[in-house]
Amino acid sequence: MTSMSNAARRLSLRAHLGPDKHADALGTLYFALFKGDPFGAGIEPTSTGAYARVAVLNDATMWGTIAAGQVSVSSAAAVTWPAATGLWSITDGLTHWAVFDNSTGGNLWYGGPLTTPITVTGATDQPRIPAGSLSVTQAG
Repeated sequence: MTSMSNAARRLSLRAHLGPDKHADALGTLYFALFKGDPFGAGIEPTSTGAYARVAVLNDATMWGTIAAGQVSVSSAAAVTWPAATGLWSITDGLTHWAVFDNSTGGNLWYGGPLTTPITVTGATDQPRIPAGSLSVTQAG
């Protein structure tokens, strides 16, 4: 098992997210919702009811400015999905969020539990994760 020093964790967070990210970092983050842990047995809704991942620019609007000493950052902006056109394929509460590098398929980069589960009960429901509710931490 490899660990990272505090200095490496601080640089890694800034290299991946926000306005000071590295040129090779993801420019667009594709946010998804899951029932269960996306790194485990979690399930993402299908396109039923017009569910789709939401594209968000990986910039200061989303993450604010990440200070050189930070090892954790919270979202500075809300992530909002378009209004549903009907029930989604998962009618139970969606409990987790995830970030991918593509609108379909792709690589899973980040994820975590939602503060409050999201349920889509029908057309016009517009799922939203409020600003400050997502957090990414570089663990040692």
